[in-house]
Amino acid sequence: MKLYNAVRTDDILAVQSLLEDSEIDKEQALDFIPKTRFPPDDLSYLHVASSRDSPLVLKYFLEACDCDPCVKEKDGKPPYSMASNKEIKDIFIQFRVANPNKYNWLRSHIPEPQILSAEEEAKLAEKKKAKKAKQKEKQRAEKELAKKEEEERQEKARWLAMSERDRRGILVERRLAGLPLLTRCDQCATVIPDKPFQYETFKFCSPPCVNQHRAAVK
Repeated sequence: MKLYNAVRTDDILAVQSLLEDSEIDKEQALDFIPKTRFPPDDLSYLHVASSRDSPLVLKYFLEACDCDPCVKEKDGKPPYSMASNKEIKDIFIQFRVANPNKYNWLRSHIPEPQILSAEEEAKLAEKKKAKKAKQKEKQRAEKELAKKEEEERQEKARWLAMSERDRRGILVERRLAGLPLLTRCDQCATVIPDKPFQYETFKFCSPPCVNQHRAAVK
């Protein structure tokens, strides 16, 4: 059960420890893997690793334990046909490429690797390049946004810590410099884009900020 759970969770270190550090002969332990079947579907360990998205264990079983990728469960499916995602399928395909004469690959349902023409390779390379550029631009935009958010957070903190006199001084400086005047909420310091909510001389961005300010000064 420990071994089965380690396979299902792709815990390669636990799998290797249970097999290679076993009290029984290491060769016997590794030989045990290809022969084991699990009811009621007659699954092999390769079926389990393939269907449970366990890439590290799958490679280990194929390369170190000599597990046959052609074995089938009760409904006639080999391990490849139960692959949970592209990564798992690619491991099987790479194993076939490395061992072209080891098995009857037709029985395994593992396809031959796709051979691309020069034109197809160029298109694929261009597609990857465009994707990489898009990801880079996204990261740059996210970094810039994070920077602006941090600057705004710091500006809010400074504004809330200022005296009313200092705030008026900043507004005068902006007016003299020809910059747009920014009205900030007296509760949270958010810039107020439209007409503010007011009571007495205080200005706010929203009714909740008005209520919070009233409660704080009571």
